[in-house]
Amino acid sequence: FRSFAMTGWKVIIPNTVETVESDAFWYDHVAEFSIFTDAGRSASHLKTIGSQAFYANDMTTLYIPNSVQSIGNMAFQRNKVTTGDKFIYKRDPNIGGNHIDYSTLIGYSVINDTDVVIPSTANGVALTTLSGSSFRYANLYGSLKIPDSVTTIGQLAFALNYLTDVDNGTGDNESAPFVYVRDSSKTGGFDKTKILSYANYGVDTVTVPGGAIELKPYSFYYSNIYHVNLPNSLTTIGSYSFQICHLTGTVTIPPNVTYIGTSAFPKYKTWTSNNGDMTEIVNKTGRSFDWQDITVGSEPATFKTGVAKNWYGDVTISKGW
Repeated sequence: FRSFAMTGWKVIIPNTVETVESDAFWYDHVAEFSIFTDAGRSASHLKTIGSQAFYANDMTTLYIPNSVQSIGNMAFQRNKVTTGDKFIYKRDPNIGGNHIDYSTLIGYSVINDTDVVIPSTANGVALTTLSGSSFRYANLYGSLKIPDSVTTIGQLAFALNYLTDVDNGTGDNESAPFVYVRDSSKTGGFDKTKILSYANYGVDTVTVPGGAIELKPYSFYYSNIYHVNLPNSLTTIGSYSFQICHLTGTVTIPPNVTYIGTSAFPKYKTWTSNNGDMTEIVNKTGRSFDWQDITVGSEPATFKTGVAKNWYGDVTISKGW
């Protein structure tokens, strides 16, 4: 039933069903599934819910049965839940009762929500982990608060949102949509020198804060930006940092950068227009890099300045030191 256009439908899934496979009801806009309407959570034999199984439907009520022992990635993302399970926690068959691991949040079942506060505890258990893609494609607006208790945030946890402010924890006084790497030794549990991700899809130009040392892999993935200003403090640009962006014209690499990962500034033209209009990279480092690996070209070419051959338009590497 993937992308079957069942807008407004109420779908009956028999209580005898034990598994709903990945993508089973992906993007169907179903209004109600019978197995998720029981507030007692006891009428089903359902054990396994695959990745994106109920992605992009229109459920407003979601009571995940106590029988469920496994929930895949983004299983309930982009729904409209107001009653029941808005925050989706990991299931673990080794945990008795309802099998819920309240320490790990794996998803959010509400699209277009505003000013979200992630709970620091649930059922008396402290939240420590936000899994990769846990809020991906949620289209969140306004602010988001991450509790100090969180010690781990997975890759792409906040990709494709429209947040204007992410409160990373105690001591985060800036109003900006940067998500920082967690570090329990730091005040508030985060390290402002290491940027994990940027959580606003709707901004044209981004200035990375001074003092930032490292951009983690996929840090600006699907952020839709056209221009980026990188600080002189930066030393590391992780792989795929600017994957699926719209970088245009000139990008400047600051003088202290010593590492640029694979496909950090990929250039190719698809329906997502992946930096297809980037024409120049100003290299202020005085160091050689494998530009074909960085810009995604035809063959390796390591140099300080020169021309990075690219199937969708060459990129000039200019001297900036």
